[in-house]
Amino acid sequence: MASLPLLLILAMAIMILIMPPSVVIASRLSQTRPVSTLSPALSPTIVASPTAPNSNTPASQNSQAQQILSEAQNDVSIANTIIYYSGYIVAIMTLLAALAGIFGIPEFFRRMRRLRTETETSIQQLTSNTETHIQQLASIEQQFREQLVQHVEHAERESQKLEERLEQFTKLFERESQTLREKIEQLTQQFQERLELLKKDFELDSQNFMEASYNFNLGREAYKIGDNEHAIEYYLKAFQLQPKNVRVMERLGRAYSNLDNIEKAIFYLEKALSLDSSNEAALRSLALCYRYTDPKKAIEYLNRSLTVNPRGYINADV
Repeated sequence: MASLPLLLILAMAIMILIMPPSVVIASRLSQTRPVSTLSPALSPTIVASPTAPNSNTPASQNSQAQQILSEAQNDVSIANTIIYYSGYIVAIMTLLAALAGIFGIPEFFRRMRRLRTETETSIQQLTSNTETHIQQLASIEQQFREQLVQHVEHAERESQKLEERLEQFTKLFERESQTLREKIEQLTQQFQERLELLKKDFELDSQNFMEASYNFNLGREAYKIGDNEHAIEYYLKAFQLQPKNVRVMERLGRAYSNLDNIEKAIFYLEKALSLDSSNEAALRSLALCYRYTDPKKAIEYLNRSLTVNPRGYINADV
């Protein structure tokens, strides 16, 4: 409902609109002095001037008063017209203001207040959400910084550990390298020493081989002519120079066998077989040594020699 002041304004506007124009004019003219009362007032008092000319007569003065009265009446008519239309204009504006107040302005202001309230609420919510988001972003930033610091610290620790391990590995590598160099030097020295020994042994073996070959050949020549004693002498010299020469042992066994020294013959022949169990000549010579004392063993050695060389029986003299 419209408020009481708006209703009063509306009633006044209606009264002004329905009031006749004559009432308005009369009310306005009642506040204006009549023309007859204005004549004496407008007629100036004639004061004789000692310096004024004689042309200022009463007729001329009356004419001027009539002119002034006519101008005043015109001004009053114009004022009444303005007042008349101003009343209508004020009434219309008052009516429009009352109607606007009755039908639109309170709702408009209510909507404006509601909109203002909603806007303030939205602004408060937006501000709250913004502050919440800022706090969340600050928290996330803080967490990110903390995680970054942790990662950096972890990386630094890992880097420190890696550097320590690398340093340990470097020291270990240096120690191992030093040990390896020492071993290489030691092995090199040992190799050189052994090489020198091998050279000496080779030289000695070469010399012994040459002397042994010389004595072996002399013993073989003596063996061929039946001089078993000198043959044994030369074979023993060769045996002393080459104690692992199976051929020299086999020849000694034969020479002792020819001298009927069966015990020494068997000794050297079996020594030869201990180094070479498939030596056909030693097997055949043992078979000859045992042919009278132990025929069974003689046959055993003979079979072993035939196993090594099936055609060896051709040279057998058992």
